[in-house]
Amino acid sequence: MGGEILRVTPENLQLGAKAIAGHADSVSGLTVPDPSAAVSALPGTATAGVLTDGQDAAKAALKKASGRYSRMGTLIDNVATAFAEESSSLVGYRMSVAVGNGMTTMGDMSAPPRSTTSQPVLV
Repeated sequence: MGGEILRVTPENLQLGAKAIAGHADSVSGLTVPDPSAAVSALPGTATAGVLTDGQDAAKAALKKASGRYSRMGTLIDNVATAFAEESSSLVGYRMSVAVGNGMTTMGDMSAPPRSTTSQPVLV
């Protein structure tokens, strides 16, 4: 364990970004079961009345999570590109700030989505 060094390169960041963005495809490929049969089997019950709303909420949550993975992959890829082009000794700090700013703009997972028109700025 001692003596190990974490080495960050643009290539490593880009591989990580692709892996994270790949999770967006995995999440968007998940399906939420159709509640029609259960609703039909439970007519007039409170459970039947909320199953469709539950399906809609689950679909919305998967869409939001998929978008977050995609956005995070894009942010990290953008940072990797800037890292590859940058020769400043502040590159580590700048990468951290850029990713931090970008992830902050994504907001709370349970909150309504914020505007996606603003892009993180490298400082």
